[in-house]
Amino acid sequence: MKTFAEIIEQVKRLSRDEKEDLHAMLDKILAEERRNEIPDNHKQSMNELKKGKVKFYDNPKDLLNTPAKLKPFSKKEYLRLIEKSEEDVRKGRVYAQEEVARYFKAKK
Repeated sequence: MKTFAEIIEQVKRLSRDEKEDLHAMLDKILAEERRNEIPDNHKQSMNELKKGKVKFYDNPKDLLNTPAKLKPFSKKEYLRLIEKSEEDVRKGRVYAQEEVARYFKAKK
């Protein structure tokens, strides 16, 4: 198997059209991988809800006064998440709640 560096060198030698095709293919592959994560994330969330690990708040002050059990994001992690979210919006990877609901209905 080739190393990552060898693959990068091969990509550099591709024509511009081939690089753009590869870029489009990789975007599609990554989007499909993210879509495949949705059912697993849903199952995990539902299991956590059943086990009582999830608590809902209707008042932001209650939420802010709850002791955090999770490690807070560093500024770098937070900025990376914001950047990824913005990229997902730009590339049309963000789905409306109705679309997600239709997806799970179709899976049943």
